[in-house]
Amino acid sequence: MVSNRNDTTFGINPEIDSIVSYKISLSDGTLTEQPLVPAYGAFPRQFAINNAGTLLAMGLQNSGNLVILGRNWTSGLWDHEVANIEFAEGINMPVCVVWDK
Repeated sequence: MVSNRNDTTFGINPEIDSIVSYKISLSDGTLTEQPLVPAYGAFPRQFAINNAGTLLAMGLQNSGNLVILGRNWTSGLWDHEVANIEFAEGINMPVCVVWDK
């Protein structure tokens, strides 16, 4: 997975950047780019996937929020928002996310 910071692919006001993932070929290791999905905010910094592989947490530095995305098991994409946590004024630059379990 790669974050596309400041690309505003999914919106300008508010800014919504994108993330992209790649499928890895088991036979030769080549990468195939998957469709872009929205980051639900600006400047996605770091990703963390829970142990079950069902949820992805992402800090959005410039939006001041943390987004939890759910995996679509048919496509393999993290394509739907499960939760969006907005931080209080002054705590607006989440850059690291860690799952407890």
